[in-house]
Parts: sequence; C-alpha cells; structure tokens
Amino acid sequence: MCDSSTELDTDSDSPARRRFCTRGGCRGNGDVPGVCNRSFGDKSSDNLEQRLRSIWGDLPFGRLTYSGISIATSMADLTTVGRLRYDLFVERDGKSYAQADHRHRTLVEDVDRVSLNFQATAYQRCLASVRLTRAEDAYLDSQLSLIVRDNNLIDPPYVGCLLLSRMIVRVEMRARLCIPDLFRQTYRIGLRSGASLAFLATREPLVPLFGRFGFIETGRKFLDPIAGPLIILALHLRDETRLREVRSPLLDDFMCEAKASSGQAAMQGFLSV
Repeated sequence: MCDSSTELDTDSDSPARRRFCTRGGCRGNGDVPGVCNRSFGDKSSDNLEQRLRSIWGDLPFGRLTYSGISIATSMADLTTVGRLRYDLFVERDGKSYAQADHRHRTLVEDVDRVSLNFQATAYQRCLASVRLTRAEDAYLDSQLSLIVRDNNLIDPPYVGCLLLSRMIVRVEMRARLCIPDLFRQTYRIGLRSGASLAFLATREPLVPLFGRFGFIETGRKFLDPIAGPLIILALHLRDETRLREVRSPLLDDFMCEAKASSGQAAMQGFLSV
C-alpha cells in the first residue's frame, strides 16, 4: 500500500496544519484560527491507547473479530510494528526514511500516534501490518497529505474519510495468509468509526489485488520520492452493490456490521420507549 516518505512539517503555523486542522478535535491555536493544537508530548511515554481513544472513540478497542489480529495500543506494540517496517523497508529494500531509528532498528512515525496500526501475529511474531488514519490527520505525513490535498479527491474537513498506508507483509506463506483477515478487520473498524470512504496509494502491479476487495481507480496518481509512481485507489465502504459485483471478501463483514448496527439501533429505540 502506501510506502510513504515522511518529511514532516512540524511548524505549528505551517500551511499544511492551517489547511487540515479545522475539525476532528483540532482547535484554534491562539490568534491563528484552525491551527492544530494537538501535542504528542514525550514520545517515550506510554499513553498511546488513551490518545487513540480520544481520537477514535472506544469502539475499535473492544473484542476484535479475527484472531491473531490486534491494534497497537502501546509504544511497545508500535515498536514491534516499527521493527517489521525497518527489517523490510529499510534493511531489505534499502529505502531511506526521515524518521527511521537506525540505532533501535525501528520505523515509527508521528502519524502512527494518531492512527490505528493493525498487526497480524503468530507465536508473538509480527507477520504483517497496516495503518488506518483519519483524513483529517493527513497533514502529519507528506504522502498522505498528497492524497487528500494535491489530488483534490475530497473537500475539507474530510470527515468520514480514511487513509490506508504502510501495509507490509513478510514473504513467508504464513504471513501472506494473514492478509484477508488483516484487511477485513481493518474494514470493520472503518465501518464502526462511521467512515464511508477510504483511499490508498499503491504501485500499479498491486491494483488488481485491491480491486478484488472493491477498490476502484480514481484516475489520480503521483510520484513519491521513495516508492516511485503511485496510483490512488478508493473504496466506498458502504457500497454493497460494488462489493457484490466483485465478490469482495469484505461483503460478509459489511452484512454482519450492518446487522449489528441495525440491532443496536432497534435496542436503543426499545430502551428509549
């Protein structure tokens, strides 16, 4: 998926922050309207789950549907994901990332601290991972901001839109077999978060893979300084017709979540009588 380079704009009054930080928990900062006042604090502190709950709510952190799939809720979890990225992106592929920690052999980025990082594990070994980020937080990552800003695919404030990135899978077959469950769990959490649209950027050879899940080409592409030419794909999360047309593995998850949602709504109505 998105093999994003991360050249962060850390200036609190930068154009990127002014443009993106208008909703979703970002408040005005002094006399500069719409500038993000979200602070990451000490990156070594382990308040990640608390921060993620304040952004995503409590729904993603209940019992997950697929065994072996979990969400990184501590800095230790993020470090595990970061080591997998480092092993494959940096050491194996020889790519250079601004936030790679060569001393500790990890690749953990600022956007990770507001994102849901899903990981597939077996015998305490991380086999695969993918990141889910709200479009409102795309300003934290240079490539993610390209998707929602320079390609004009959606208009601010980007509510209900998610971005998938940093999908990475070990080459062994056991890891590849994790891909469907990893993707289906990510999709379910996307639905529970209230989103209706998701984007990702990928290399051309992988377009058919994501097409089988229901993604469509947007007609937009860009050149990433590290990953090279990337094509932007979109998934309308609640388009049942599309999911049926391609026989998407996500269809069963859509039906289950829709049924659960209607059941909860009916129960809420019953309790309010």
